[in-house]
Amino acid sequence: MYNTTDLRWYTGYSNSLTLNAPHIRAVVGIWGSIEEDKLRNAIDITPNPARDFINLSFTDLEGSYTLKFYDITGKLVLQEELVLFGISEHRMDVNHLPAGLYSLQISNAKSQATYKIVKQ
Repeated sequence: MYNTTDLRWYTGYSNSLTLNAPHIRAVVGIWGSIEEDKLRNAIDITPNPARDFINLSFTDLEGSYTLKFYDITGKLVLQEELVLFGISEHRMDVNHLPAGLYSLQISNAKSQATYKIVKQ
């Protein structure tokens, strides 16, 4: 319940008009854009799980893109810059990385997409 006098959210009122415990309100929504959906749908990553490399297939993307590979702690372990023209292929060498769970962030000036990658 929102108290307009205090401008705060509360879990409700007791028997009188006194307020009880403060309330935490979560705002849930879909955060994204058409550009992010377009980027995510235009990229195919194989194999996953990977051993020595991952292949990235790009469909109908043009321009400069940054590929960032993060380990489970959030540390940047690999970064590459690409310039794409239409349908493109790119191979990332992950042989030197230890086995584990990684995230691959692909971004340009307008949007970004993040993928979970398992390295065996």
